[in-house]
Amino acid sequence: MPEESNVWEPFHIPAMDCPTEFRLIDQGLRSEPGIVDIQANYLERTVRVQFDASRIEVATIRQRLRQIGFPAQDLADSSTNQPAAAWNWQSRCVATGGVLLLMAAFGHLLGWSVTVYVPMLVMSACIAGAPVALAAWRSLKLRRLDMNSLMIIAATGALAIGEWYEAATAMTLFGVAHWLESLSLRRAGRAIAELADRLPQMAHLISKAPTDCGHQHEDHEHSDGAACSHGPSDDHSHSHSHSQSAPGEASDVPVATLAVGDVVLVRPGESIPIDGEVIDGRSTVTEAELTGESVPVTKTVGDAVLAGTVNGEAALQVMTQATASDSAVSQVGRLVQEASAQRSRAERFVDRFARYYTPVVIGLALLVALGVPLVLSGASAATWTALFPEWLHRGLVLLVIACPCALVISTPITMVCGLQRAARAGLLVKGADSLEVAAEIDTLAFDKTGTLTRGHFQVSSIATATGVSESELLGLAAAVESQSAHPIARAMVAAAAEEEWPDVSEVVAVPGRGISARWHGQSVRLGTWEFVMESLEAKSTAAGDALRDATNANATCFYVASDRLLGRIELSDGVRPDAASALADLRTAGMVQSVMLTGDRREVAQQVAAELQIERFHASLLPADKVELVTALRGEAGTVAMVGDGFNDAPALAAADLGIAMGSGASGLALESADVVVLSPQLGSLTRLFRIAKLTRARLWQNIGLALTIKAVVLLITAAGYGTMWLAVAADVGASLLVIFNGMRLLTAPLEHEK
Repeated sequence: MPEESNVWEPFHIPAMDCPTEFRLIDQGLRSEPGIVDIQANYLERTVRVQFDASRIEVATIRQRLRQIGFPAQDLADSSTNQPAAAWNWQSRCVATGGVLLLMAAFGHLLGWSVTVYVPMLVMSACIAGAPVALAAWRSLKLRRLDMNSLMIIAATGALAIGEWYEAATAMTLFGVAHWLESLSLRRAGRAIAELADRLPQMAHLISKAPTDCGHQHEDHEHSDGAACSHGPSDDHSHSHSHSQSAPGEASDVPVATLAVGDVVLVRPGESIPIDGEVIDGRSTVTEAELTGESVPVTKTVGDAVLAGTVNGEAALQVMTQATASDSAVSQVGRLVQEASAQRSRAERFVDRFARYYTPVVIGLALLVALGVPLVLSGASAATWTALFPEWLHRGLVLLVIACPCALVISTPITMVCGLQRAARAGLLVKGADSLEVAAEIDTLAFDKTGTLTRGHFQVSSIATATGVSESELLGLAAAVESQSAHPIARAMVAAAAEEEWPDVSEVVAVPGRGISARWHGQSVRLGTWEFVMESLEAKSTAAGDALRDATNANATCFYVASDRLLGRIELSDGVRPDAASALADLRTAGMVQSVMLTGDRREVAQQVAAELQIERFHASLLPADKVELVTALRGEAGTVAMVGDGFNDAPALAAADLGIAMGSGASGLALESADVVVLSPQLGSLTRLFRIAKLTRARLWQNIGLALTIKAVVLLITAAGYGTMWLAVAADVGASLLVIFNGMRLLTAPLEHEK
């Protein structure tokens, strides 16, 4: 099947609010030719369908949804109808059935005639059970038995043997359980919407981006401390100018109209309206709402800021780096919704279990209702007739006890709440499976530059060949690097801000090694020693060997060559102040070992590893080397997570069991390859990630255990002869409530003491 013709289409389905309905939709659609994949978003009652557009049309999918009882609504109408979802047809049926049940109970106590309150009980069972009967009919049309089928069989049997109260109570309580499940999912989905609502709708625009701005390119990243990587580009100018107005001249415009390159003013105490880079001013910014970091972070020229964070004591001028729809907050919402649509391994297991479990339970109930009285009667028809009503009742109670409602909803509720909790902490987990894997991680592989180190490089030393000045060498390097957002490139550009930059063209990246370009009609290379020497006929000269020797063993070195070696530029970078404590916390949280993988020189890597007490490190690595080492770690050390932020880390992120991209400024390819995006560059966020993952896993198994234990207790009570249908349903409702509220505790549970 050609992937080019595969497209995704969302369908809003108001009737879908739990895994039971989604399984029916999944089964009903997959029988159609051309359907590739189906994902459910219970928070928005939306199904995303991937299909081969050359084999099936959207109209056909909509028609099939109507046929199986789940008509799709226009997405444009879904937002306006969302508030009414809490009080829909199902809710009204349950409420009406409940009122009739209470009236019948009071009437019975007041001495009403049986001819009055029994019809009320029958009406209560029928009205409260109408949504359940509809759901059961949908499943039967697809030749499938589910929990709704169990309840309809049980209630019908109860009415048949005159158990009026049990039938009405069972259907009403079962409807309440469904309503609570739907309500809990809506509540779990409010966190991201509330965060989005906090974003300012207006921004103070100082200047618009010039139409000839040349900075709107893809990110081009460096290998970790070793070499630069650029994509192809045309000749580019040396600087950009914005006609900035004084703060008082700023005009208010809708945030949605801002474009990349616009400059906005953020006054003290205001929320930052857009993702961008500080180009003027110095202030502290509180990022707690988005990244979970409660301590304000100092922001100055060159630092990235995120929409939704709060400016502190001084005004900032911020250049927009993403539109409102592409901001970190928008990504949070999209990623959580997409992640919620992906079922975890535990959820898939429970789904498979329930699929086979329901028919088995019906068989056991029939065996109890028909087989046991047959055995006890000794083939006597009269005795069997006398025993049958009691054992039929026990079989019906068994059906209700065995209803897997609480078990089925325990996994999606828990995983959705875990994903929401992670999002509130600035951890964008791209799927429930990734959250499960995060709970199993025991080995961390770290990139160095920008991850363990500050990533704030400074040019510390320049050595030039004869006839080349420092300003010429630095200007040439900055011209080649000017299109990259990597910290090393920024350092070179900043150091050459006052220098004259030559025109360069045909910039081409060689990942993990360096950059080649055209300058004055000849080739120029910037990168590792081996890379630049490949372009020179004389592989080694006395002058070249002298330039190769760095003055600082802990510095990162880049070499520049054209028809000869032009010089060496050294840059220095310091370890993050929170790195040592974060690694200690990770060891406490259960990490068996930490490994550093870097493209930098061995001397630099050794110094960083010693300072941070990292057990193992590998230096002078190309991207392919990192992939090979990550693969080897998976074979020898169990479950491995790779943590990085650069263009050249992307292959290793994809090769690991769990890829983690650090910081909202990570390269686009790294963000795509990673399973988790950590918005805050603080390494302490990793500890929160693993603790949230382990806490979610613990809650998940607690919920499964609660559901099964309650079922077992009621089953024992029934076996002793004291079980009733309403008791079984009450236990099922109680179990559903317990797993819902236990799962939702993830949204507020403390993490500091979770190990």
